[in-house]
Amino acid sequence: MSSKSRKHSSPPARTPQGATSHGQTKEVSGELEYQVPSEHDFLTDELKTPKGRNPLVYAFLVLLLIFLTVIFILPNSAMRGWGAHEDLVAIEWTDPVEGLQQLSVSDVQSARLHYETVFETRGGLFAVAGLTLTGFLEDPTHLSDLDVLRLALLERRSQEAGIHVSDAELAERLRTYVIPQYGGAANYTSRLRTMSHIGGVRGFEESLRRLIRIERYLQLEAVAATVPTLSDVETAWKNAHREYRFQWAKAVVANYADEARAEAPTDEGLEEWVNGLSTLRKSQFLTKQRFAAEVVGVAVGSEDRDVSALTERFPRPDDWDDDAKAREFYQAYYFKRYTREKSRRARSRPNRTRRSTGRSTR
Repeated sequence: MSSKSRKHSSPPARTPQGATSHGQTKEVSGELEYQVPSEHDFLTDELKTPKGRNPLVYAFLVLLLIFLTVIFILPNSAMRGWGAHEDLVAIEWTDPVEGLQQLSVSDVQSARLHYETVFETRGGLFAVAGLTLTGFLEDPTHLSDLDVLRLALLERRSQEAGIHVSDAELAERLRTYVIPQYGGAANYTSRLRTMSHIGGVRGFEESLRRLIRIERYLQLEAVAATVPTLSDVETAWKNAHREYRFQWAKAVVANYADEARAEAPTDEGLEEWVNGLSTLRKSQFLTKQRFAAEVVGVAVGSEDRDVSALTERFPRPDDWDDDAKAREFYQAYYFKRYTREKSRRARSRPNRTRRSTGRSTR
């Protein structure tokens, strides 16, 4: 009797001793045997195919889901788990309170990405001018490894120091330096939304907040480093509040007049001394310019005028020509000195002409 030709209509009352799963037969007492389940039995009974579904299609979808889970989800989770253990330490230092502190390589790389993106954005360099325009960084748009480590370390220290940058201050920096470079808030938002590698608008603003925090931490450190000592304060106060002590004696100037005149310099020595002074110093010794003139009057209309005193005081040159000089003088001043006064009738004639012209026109 074969297993394929006999199929029991009802299950046995007990499980035969030594039988395995799915009814695979072994040597048992009696003549009871079980049929090995087929693929159809597995798809309908074991897989629990939903009603109305093709068992083969349903099985394929289940296997595809398992395959995708194994390929895309499990490896990423495993890599993240492995990477967390293999992330190397980039920098470490000993804090006097917290003890040993470390920054991993991934932290430093993330910091480089965020910092350089802020500096390369329009207006980003001016938003944190305390870091970019003071020589603290060699090249803000291409940070060196040392600059990245310094910024990452300072960010950690600023957080530990409790430095906070409010939303109002961040918004003021954006309105003043960044948003105008894009022509408005709409263009600013649409442009930064494309920067998905740092988290878009929110990621950029948080990165800028981190840099503002670092800038403020450096400023506070600079103030603390410049606190003067007590001796420096005392010295500065004395320099600003000087006290003077004078001693004087009273003397009569007249008693030393003769002695001073005896030591008076010569004209040549005095002139040499004055010429050696600067223009400004020399101007203090100059007096107002004064003029002296001699006036000689001659009656022009008289026949017996005598000009001998004038010619004696101002002698004429040998080639003097009275007629030529008179003609030259006349040509220079005839239109001022030698004009006839117009009569009242001549002065009023143009007016009468205009009036008569007016009457004829009418």
